[in-house]
Amino acid sequence: MNKQFLKELIAWIEAASLEDLNEKRETLAQKVASGQYEASELNLVIKIIDEEILAHHCLFKLENK
Repeated sequence: MNKQFLKELIAWIEAASLEDLNEKRETLAQKVASGQYEASELNLVIKIIDEEILAHHCLFKLENK
């Protein structure tokens, strides 16, 4: 992954809704499962998205205590 792609990915993740994150994560997971794509880079993106989803959930819990 190049630097520009990572910058754009992070910007998208920070602006994306929880629904958008979940949809993108599912799409990427399907691509990995298909075996037609380079899994290592897609898995890295999935992990980054998972971290953001977890952060959304933690913030939601904190805000609703």
